[in-house]
This record gives sequence, C-alpha cells and structure tokens, in this order.
Amino acid sequence: PASTTKVLTAAAAMLALPADHRVTTRVVRGNGEGNIVLIAGGDPTLTALPVGTDGFYPGAARIDDLVEQIRRSGTVVRSIGVDTSIYSGDTMAQGWFPADIAAGSITPIEPIMLDGGRSDPLVDESPRSTTPALDAGRALAAGLGVDPAAVTTGKATDGADQIASVESAPLRN
Repeated sequence: PASTTKVLTAAAAMLALPADHRVTTRVVRGNGEGNIVLIAGGDPTLTALPVGTDGFYPGAARIDDLVEQIRRSGTVVRSIGVDTSIYSGDTMAQGWFPADIAAGSITPIEPIMLDGGRSDPLVDESPRSTTPALDAGRALAAGLGVDPAAVTTGKATDGADQIASVESAPLRN
C-alpha cells in the first residue's frame, strides 16, 4: 500500500504542477539580535553534502549555498529557528512503527529534510532521522559555526527580511 500511495502521489503532483516546479527553502531574519529562521518549503531533498558531491537526490539544493548567502549578507548568527508551519498534523502515519525509522524504512514527514532524512545520504535504506527538520537547522548551524544547541523550532514573522534561499531540482528533472 505505501508504494502504491507514493506512485499515486507522484502522479497527482505531475498532473497538478508544472514540469519546472521547484520548492523554495528560505532563511529570514528572526526576532532578536543574531536570530535567523529557516523556513521549510516542503523540500525533503536538501543536502548537507559539499558542492561537487551528489546526495541521494541529484541536483538537490544545498545547505552550503544557504551558508554562503547568509555570510555574504553580513548577518551575524547566534541562533536558528526552524519554521515547519507549512505542514500541520501528525508527522507519523497511523500504523507506522518508530522502530522503522532506525531500520531505514521511514522518517517523520516534515517539510524539510536532508536527503530524505537519511543518516547516510548515499544509501537508500540508511537509518533515518527522528528529527529531520531540526537536523537541517543543525546542518545550517554547523556551516555557520553556530552551536547546534542554538537550533530550535520557531515561526518566522510575516514579512521578515529574506537573507537567503535555495530551490529544489525541478519536479521533472
């Protein structure tokens, strides 16, 4: 049933969205000195692998590109919020077993992940993360030299100044 659902979801997306549709991940100024917010746009393919190394999803957007844009902006970063408000509801489907996360079968469904939540971004059934959105925030923190403990969930303020953005590969890549 899960594989059939994936095929149907992919078919629906391909029918409803243009072939060049991309998902945007943004970083904006947060509340308070040195705070930024990583706004999840629905991209599970983002990668923290260095430029020149393909992750599980070829052509994926990169954390390194966000880091470079933030540095170029001159923004001093002390803390990072991760805004996942684009999705609501449970992150795990009824009947999913938490043990399957470590087995590499599933990861909580959050609107931002690194290489589909994989611990090893090059292995299909690699153990998955229990906190994929926070992992993306921690990878951004690591790239900026910020303490990963300074990454929390948060919500961007409407109209906050954008500092950086990246786009996923096109839907039909």
